[in-house]
Amino acid sequence: EIPSQNFDAGELKITGNELDVAINGDGWIAVQDAKGQEAYTRAGNLKLTLDGFLETASGDKVLGEGGPIEVPQPLSKIAINQDGSVQVQAKGAPSTALQEVGRIKLVNPDHADLLKGNDGLFRLKSGVPADTDPLVQLIPGAVEGSNVNAVGEMTYMISLQRQFELQVKMMKTAEEADRQQNQLLRII
Repeated sequence: EIPSQNFDAGELKITGNELDVAINGDGWIAVQDAKGQEAYTRAGNLKLTLDGFLETASGDKVLGEGGPIEVPQPLSKIAINQDGSVQVQAKGAPSTALQEVGRIKLVNPDHADLLKGNDGLFRLKSGVPADTDPLVQLIPGAVEGSNVNAVGEMTYMISLQRQFELQVKMMKTAEEADRQQNQLLRII
């Protein structure tokens, strides 16, 4: 059996963290993988690096319209809005002085066009970057949990284990029958 991908959304977890974002419905966050290529993830637990880049928890740089999103330092506040815009308040600036420093590239390619890599990121089979989709929205201050049904998967694993045990038992029974036939042939 070939493993498949489950593209259902996971449970929404409200964190209140200003760098956490969950995708509302279908869609993906564009990131730069270790090879510098565009890839896609739904993991929205973001962080700021010491050099000011917005990254995923696994270290992939979050892409904006012109490349990786860089946040000027030092800052007092950062906000990621539903449309993916990233706004910052410079340290010492008035609270009303929010400046947009980038907009997270949000995409929504057809699931059939996606291929999962060994790094857990998705890419288009064609290798061409996906177009930005203005309909994809974020939920700031939240992350998406796993979409795996633990009970269902455990039941499936137990079923596979039982099938395996049955196959082994059948092979042992066949071996025993073969051994007994050989003994009968020696007697005759």
